[in-house]
Amino acid sequence: MDFTFALFNSGRIQFTGAQFTGGHLKFMKSRFNGDTVDFTGIHFTGGRMDFTRASFNFDTVDFTNAHFNGGLLNFTAADFSGALVNFDHAHFLGGEVDFTNANFKGGTLEFTRANFNGSDVKFTHAHFGNTYADFTEAQFIGGYIDFLKSTGKCPTGLLEQISNDTLGIARLSEKWETDS
Repeated sequence: MDFTFALFNSGRIQFTGAQFTGGHLKFMKSRFNGDTVDFTGIHFTGGRMDFTRASFNFDTVDFTNAHFNGGLLNFTAADFSGALVNFDHAHFLGGEVDFTNANFKGGTLEFTRANFNGSDVKFTHAHFGNTYADFTEAQFIGGYIDFLKSTGKCPTGLLEQISNDTLGIARLSEKWETDS
């Protein structure tokens, strides 16, 4: 499915419980204004879900209880202004989650109780501004997590979870390492 350059205004996009195997679900450079994009409980196996350079303005993007087995979930250079981005209880088995150069301006980013098992998670050069980001009770088993050169406040619970889990490799913003 291709929603590249799509404009979504004050509506609800619902993929609740959908199953995607392989393929490429594209939302690149799309704009979401006051919408709810609901991926609650989806199962995504292989393929790509791509939000590169998408913008979310006062939206809810909900991946609660979503399952990602391999593939790529891409938010590279996405812009979040006052959005709620929710990955509460999401499961990532292998694959890649990429928020490189993402810009969070206000709002909330939730990875509470998310499970990363053998996944590569990238927030390289991400800017958290005054966004509340939360990784409380997230689990990292194997894999790789990268927050190198990220700016803004260190996400709540991140340092505790990295030190408690059996993560393969963790790279953090230099400032967060010195503030801990």
